[in-house]
Amino acid sequence: MVNANETTKLPRRNPMTADTDPTDEELALVMREARELAMQRKAESDEWSRQQLAKAVREALARPRATV
Repeated sequence: MVNANETTKLPRRNPMTADTDPTDEELALVMREARELAMQRKAESDEWSRQQLAKAVREALARPRATV
């Protein structure tokens, strides 16, 4: 059986070489993974901000109020 690379005599693709352009599928995969990571980090950051705001409100409410 003849390999497709043998019939067309194309060099074997090495995605680790710098001069190889990524395929659309490879770019889509990288972009999807980057988006998922960014969304995860944003969710973590939003949760931290909510916790900090709640803590600040609790501390402010616990302080004695000055009377005039």
